[in-house]
Formats: sequence, C-alpha cells, structure tokens
Amino acid sequence: MKYILSILTIFSISTLFAQQTVLNSENVINISGDQAKQAYPVIADSSDKIYPQHSISSGDYRVANPETYVGGTTFDLQTNGSNQRRIINQGDGTISLCWMMSHNDNKNPTDRGTGYNYYNGSNWIYNGDDVQTRLESKKSGWPTMLTTKSGKEIIISHNTTDTCLMMLSRNTKGTGAWTQKNLFPGYKLFWNRAVTGGADGNTIHLIAVTLDVKAKGTKFKGIDGALLYSKSTDGGDNWTTPDILPGIDSLFALSISGDSYSIDAKGDTVAVLIGDSYSDVVLMKSTDNGTNWTKKTIYDFPYQLFSEKTTLTPDTPRASDGFTEILLDNSGIAHTWYGDMKILNSKVNDDSLSFFPATNGLIYWNETELNPQIITQALDQDNDMKLTPAKTTNYQFPIYNCGLASMASAGIDASGTIYVVYSAFMENLASPALQNYRHLYAIKSENGGTSWTYPNDITPSDDDSYREYVYPSIAKKVDNYLHIVAMEDDEPGLAVSSEGDPFNVNNIMYLKVSTTLNVAVKEIAMNENTVSVFPNPVSENQVNITIQLEKSVDVKISIYNILSEKISTQSFGKKESGLTQLSVATGDLTSGIYLIEIYAGTEKIMKQLVVR
Repeated sequence: MKYILSILTIFSISTLFAQQTVLNSENVINISGDQAKQAYPVIADSSDKIYPQHSISSGDYRVANPETYVGGTTFDLQTNGSNQRRIINQGDGTISLCWMMSHNDNKNPTDRGTGYNYYNGSNWIYNGDDVQTRLESKKSGWPTMLTTKSGKEIIISHNTTDTCLMMLSRNTKGTGAWTQKNLFPGYKLFWNRAVTGGADGNTIHLIAVTLDVKAKGTKFKGIDGALLYSKSTDGGDNWTTPDILPGIDSLFALSISGDSYSIDAKGDTVAVLIGDSYSDVVLMKSTDNGTNWTKKTIYDFPYQLFSEKTTLTPDTPRASDGFTEILLDNSGIAHTWYGDMKILNSKVNDDSLSFFPATNGLIYWNETELNPQIITQALDQDNDMKLTPAKTTNYQFPIYNCGLASMASAGIDASGTIYVVYSAFMENLASPALQNYRHLYAIKSENGGTSWTYPNDITPSDDDSYREYVYPSIAKKVDNYLHIVAMEDDEPGLAVSSEGDPFNVNNIMYLKVSTTLNVAVKEIAMNENTVSVFPNPVSENQVNITIQLEKSVDVKISIYNILSEKISTQSFGKKESGLTQLSVATGDLTSGIYLIEIYAGTEKIMKQLVVR
C-alpha cells in the first residue's frame, strides 16, 4: 500500500490549499528548470465550467468488462507525457502488448526493460506473475509495440547502457527468439514513438528526441533536445539518417521535451503531433510515406523560443500539457488530442517554473478546421458545480505531470467511429492517504469528431472504484471491443517521481471493453455545466462555445454589450445530441465585457465574455 510522505526533489508545493479547497488556478506547483525537462509537467489551471456526473456507467456494465492481470512493475513512471502504442490488436483474435518493467525498488533500476505478453486467441501465454525478466539484454526503457504487414513483431525502446535506441524483432508474432540491435549509434536518441505504414504495411516511421547537454548529450543543429525522424521501408533492416522535420528547427523551439509528441500512419500517409508545453502545437503530415512534409499550427503559443532564463510569462499563456495523441481516420484525416494547460515563469533565470495541476480539459482538433475545443473533463460527481479534493487543507496532488483529464489514447473501427480512452480525477473517491483516485473513461464519436458521447467510466468493476488507473494505451484497431492496457495500483501517485511514495508492484492490466459503451444520459435542462466559453477572456478573432445537448435541437447565439444592445446573432441550424462546438466571430468587438445568449431549442442561457 502506498502512502504520501512528502513531495521531494522534483516537486515542491509553493501554494498550500486553503480550508475548503476547490481545484482552480490558485493550486500551483513549482519545479526547477533542470528537472522540468525531465518532468514534463502540466502547467495549467482549471476550467471554470465543470461537467456534472449525471450519467455514470452502471455496475452491471462495468462488471461486464473484466480485466486481466498480464504483468507487473515497480517502475511506475510509464511515460513522461504522451502514451506510447503498447498494445496491438492483430485482427485475428490475437493481441500483443508490452510495458516498462522493473522489479527493483529504486528510481534507477538496473533490471529495467520491456515486459511482454501475448494472447493467442485462447489464453495469455504468460501468467502475470511469471513475467519477471526483460526482453532486452541491457537496461532499457520506453518500449513501443509494432507489427508489420508481413507479420514481423517489433519493439523499439532506448538502450540506457549504450545511449541509443534499440530494436527487438522476430519474424512471427507471439513466438520465436528476439533479435536485438542498436539503432543510430552516436545520435543519443531517447523516448521514441514509432508506427508501421506504407503501401505494403512494412514501413516503420520513428521519431525520438536527442539527449540535451545537461544529460550529457549535444545540441543538434542548434536545438538542445531535438526531435528527429527516420524511417525504414523494409521492416527495420535499413533506416534513413535521422534528421529534424522541416520547420521543427532552431527557429521553432530551443528544445523539445521527450514524450511530448505522437505519431500515426495509414498507408502512405503519416502524421506527427508535437505538443511541447513551451512551443506551438503543430501537425506535421506527409502523404508520400514520409518523403515530403507539410506543417499546420493547431495552437500558436504566444512566446516564441521560450526560455526559462529569458522569457517572462506573467499572463500564464495557454499551452499543451505534453500528453498528446494523434489518429489518422479511415480517410487519412488527422485527429489530435492534448491536455489543456498554462505555464507561469514569473521570474527569469531562477531555474524555476510553475504549473497548475488542477487543469481540467482534454482538447481536441481535426483537419476539417475545427478550432481546438475541450471535449471532456473530470466530472463533478456531487453536482455542486465545482471540483473539491478529498482533503480540505494542505492538499497534495498525486504527481503524473498532467491535468485532471488527460493521458488520451485513441482507436478507430471499420465504420470510422473514433474512440478515446483517458484517465480522469475522481472527486468523490479518495485513498487512505487522502489523495483522489483516477479512473479510466471512454468517449466515442460516430460523426468524425463533430460531437462526442458523454464520458463513460470503464473502470472494470465496482470493486475497483478505490483503485488508481493511469497510462491507458488502446489498440488502434477496434472491433467489437476496445482493447486497452493500463497500469493499476491501490494508491494514487508515483514512487519514481520522488513524490515520497514507497515502491511496490503496480499491476499491468488488460481491459476488453464493449464498444456500445453506456451512451444514455439523463435528460437535464441546459445549465451552467452544459455550456463552456473558450477562451475567455478572448484576444483573438473568435470564441468557441461548447454545448452538451441532450437531444437534437436548433441552436442560435447572440452577443450583447453591457447596455443590453444586441451586437450580432448567428443561427447554426439543427445540432445533434452530444458534445458539439460552435465558433462565433469576435473580431469586430472592442475590449470590454459582453453577454453571450445561447438558445438551444426552447432553452436559453446567458454567459459572460471578456474581450481584451
């Protein structure tokens, strides 16, 4: 059983919570600049509008989605940011999965490496307790699971001993000896993400970050921690020379944090999402199997070439939390997710940054030119219109370096329905150490991301309510089920992150969840919790209105000034039930306070808007 002693080394509380703690932008944590590069924190505040927990999956539904223990680890930091693809649905009833494993009780274990299990259509080939030895011959970490169209099974991790990437491969999935080789010796690449693609399904696309100078690396083309890309068109036998993607150079960022990026491919289309906390959120895309690339800015970070030593951020700009996810749909359109956050650097060159762990919003964007929007949050379980942690004084967050709803992982089925699994803060569930648990939630969109179902708690059973579920990775191929691997524990928080938690065995669990989900919601009137205005204040040319509709209705939005004079009205026609976003132009509005009037059928609500 873990328990909370104190926050040591990496994290220190700079603002202790007041007596009735409410999660908001005053809940701040400071970190040192050196450690921040390894910690990749969320630096954000809480959204001011919270979804109510008016529909939680029934006990029968949750019991019907059992879990299987497939392995364990005492090394509980499975990623510094984005989830790697660590589970493959092979499409023939078999499943390959992996995780980062150690059975030593320390932060720098010599036995760390890849744990592996395989479902042969009838059984898992290993009992979870029997997986004690890593696959690699040397200490490694951060494995990515791959299978080529030819049937080759591949795991790419980083080799800590030789300071480079390492590839394990075998010609037949689930059986046979693994062949091990180092990739790109001399480049000092760590924290890889990789995916298979190409017209024949045998191309491997890979991205990874170079070690920075303080980690005994070197600058690459002026970047102290550069994101490099390489590919192999023959299943990993030969590789192109690693290099930066066009536009992701020293004019884009001074450094890129490890694990703050994701990659996906479909045929000859390959896409990369980069969402570092200190630079623009961008989509890089190639339609010719990685030869030529285009760059699209999803979110324009206001401080270019951010540096703790020189860049003040008194206005706490919005940014990504570093937990990114990207998925190419059946038409090759890129869909992206990242956690909402803000950064704060109130004093330059003091080797310190601040972040707000009460951020509450998972942001979504796709190439059909939707603006980035919050599509889900941690839920208000007691319906009091705020989130309150279990302990009301001196609350300490379990440290995962992300917000209250984050760690997104996405999959898609043959019909094009998109599924997203994420980990979220549970307001009413606290551990003996008085820290709140996180559960796994799932949402889906049947219309290409236009609207989303209400969040479904897919934690396996009521007996597991007081358990911690984090780092979900979903198999991209969805059939009648979501196939998920995640880490489960009896107490929130991490031992590896110097939070003061003792080391123990964390369970690696496989979840098989029905795609039907429990999408029904109790009908409620439109209220403060079903509408959000983002961003607010607004300083750009438009504001996004996100509405949770319980049924299909006509929607109209009007803007009034403080004298109640109508400035504009826009009709959006009939919108389907679920979560949907509408954009309203604000470019003609001068600085000041306005009222937004939102009509949804016969219901109406007023929201305040501040224009800078």
